[in-house]
Amino acid sequence: MPKSESLAALFPFVNVLVGHWKRNLEHIEFGGNFQLSSHSNTVVEVVLLDEDITNEKLTLQWSFGRSLTVDVAYRMEVFRDPETAAELFEFLWDKQKCFGRYHPASKSAVFNLNLRDGLVVIIYRIVSNNVLAVTITDTRSLDGNIPTVQVGLMNRIQKELYE
Repeated sequence: MPKSESLAALFPFVNVLVGHWKRNLEHIEFGGNFQLSSHSNTVVEVVLLDEDITNEKLTLQWSFGRSLTVDVAYRMEVFRDPETAAELFEFLWDKQKCFGRYHPASKSAVFNLNLRDGLVVIIYRIVSNNVLAVTITDTRSLDGNIPTVQVGLMNRIQKELYE
C-alpha cells in the first residue's frame, strides 16, 4: 500500500494488490475437449518499491515461488492516465514491453503481454481485499508450450504465520 494517503487514494487496485498471496490455478488446454492439464500453487509477493508523489507514479516488484522463498520476476511501473484518472501499468516480460489497465467499474485489472511467441492476457478481479479472481489466457505454443486457459484465485496470506 502506498505510504502517502494521497497516493493511496489514487491507486485503489495497488492498495489491494500489495502483499503476499497464494495463487491456485487450474490449467485447461485449448482445443479438443478443453481438458484439465494441471494445477499450480504459487506464492506471489507484490512489493511497493518506490513512490513518486510529484508524478503520481509507483514502482511494484512481483516475485513468485513455490514456498515463501520467492524469485523476483519483474518490476512494474504504475501511473495515472491524466485524462481518465485510470491506473495504468507498464512492465517488461521476456524483454517485451507489456501493458495493463485497472477498470474500477468492474474492479478488474487487465494485463496484455504481447510476446514474440504469442499473446497472454491476465485478468485480476477484486473479490474482496483478501481475494482476487484470476484468469490467464496463454496462446503461446512455441518451445512445447501448450496454449491454456488458467482460472483460479489468489488468497492473501500472512507471511509471518508461515515462517
